Amino acid sequence: MVWTEDPLGTFPLKKAVESVPKARAQARTLDPIENSPKRDDILLVLSELVTNAVVHSSLGDSNSEITVSLITGRDVLIVEVRDPGSMLSGPHVNRSSPLMGARGRGLVLVEDLCGLRWGTHISIDAERVVWAAIPLGDDAPSAEEIMIARRKQRFRAVS
Repeated sequence: MVWTEDPLGTFPLKKAVESVPKARAQARTLDPIENSPKRDDILLVLSELVTNAVVHSSLGDSNSEITVSLITGRDVLIVEVRDPGSMLSGPHVNRSSPLMGARGRGLVLVEDLCGLRWGTHISIDAERVVWAAIPLGDDAPSAEEIMIARRKQRFRAVS
């Protein structure tokens, strides 16, 4: 089956903590999200990815932006966040964080809600891109299928 993605909306935000609720509010203006039975999962994944972009992106300055894209694919809704990146590390799941700790569980939640359907890469303009695909039904493709399809799509766009 051919992989296609259809954009629902893309919006820039300041790389600032106040952008997290703004991202949720912006996403809720889109009918496919607001009326989805997975709305709460989508908004939680969005919040976690935007928070990580704001907190962990050490490149750029106070005027830097992050870009949020909401995309539909085959029985999934993809949340994609672009940020200036970091020289120190990339996104990773930290399963050793204390369950009751204040930090360190965001990507664990994302991974669990998405059934491992998430990934990260560096864009052609050297931005970090983190995406997560929330399954919308029983026919959602596997994590591996989505990763391979998105990788092929990126390489076609570059060539």
